[in-house]
Amino acid sequence: YEGLTSVIAHDALVKQGAMGQILLWISLAEIISTIAVTQMLNGSGRQPGDFGLDPLGFLKGATPEYEADMQLKEITHCRL
Repeated sequence: YEGLTSVIAHDALVKQGAMGQILLWISLAEIISTIAVTQMLNGSGRQPGDFGLDPLGFLKGATPEYEADMQLKEITHCRL
């Protein structure tokens, strides 16, 4: 990798198309988070970090105590 600079690597990734994909996915994440924050500030009742994403149904039919315990575990393990 001698002689390889960050500018050369950047130009190669732009030419390959990888930088466009990175921009696309980061933009999508930003749009989703902006919508969620706007809804929260408008009084939707949504808690910070709660995107309503539970595709496998882990909390379906769970007690409020279990849900609170799982939320605490997410915060404790930095998954928020």
